[in-house]
Formats: sequence, structure tokens, C-alpha cells
Amino acid sequence: MCTICGGDYVVHTPVEHGYFFEPCPQCGEQPQEEHEKEFAELYKQLDEAEARNKEKHSA
Repeated sequence: MCTICGGDYVVHTPVEHGYFFEPCPQCGEQPQEEHEKEFAELYKQLDEAEARNKEKHSA
């Protein structure tokens, strides 16, 4: 695992009023396949949460 980004492919640099996000200089940008897989899982979790919320409020 990368010691700079910790495997997240992103480096957070503090600036005056927040943080600046940029690709890790050692790892580069996240591979497209990995990015798509990560977001597919996120959208799946969101869909499941919406379904549970509808079930909870329709009963």
C-alpha cells in the first residue's frame, strides 16, 4: 500500500480555507475500472437504503 495516499489515489493538501485534492504523485489517478466498481457498489448501497426507507414509511 502506498505510504503517501494510503491506497486512495488522492492526496489532501491543506490550504487557507480547506483542502486541495489532487492525484497521488506515486500512484497516479485511480484506474477507471476500479472507479466504476467503487461507484457501482455505492449506488447499490444507496438503492438498498432507499428501498428500506420506502418499506419503513409505507407500512
